[in-house]
Amino acid sequence: MDAYIGLIFPFAGTYAPYGTAQCWGQQMAVQQYQALFSIIYNIYGGNTTSNFNLPDLRGRVLVGAGVSPYLG
Repeated sequence: MDAYIGLIFPFAGTYAPYGTAQCWGQQMAVQQYQALFSIIYNIYGGNTTSNFNLPDLRGRVLVGAGVSPYLG
């Protein structure tokens, strides 16, 4: 999948497509995911030396940012 590292996108499947991870707040190894770590660092938790966390988006809705005060 050609996408930007750190991109969060909605997916209506029951699994994470190859090369992606579901945002369930899980810990990731810095050594294994160095590129992603360099972008999100420890914003969502982790000890910054050996692991970092992904955001936990279970039960949440992604909302885009824009200049309009109206959604839709």
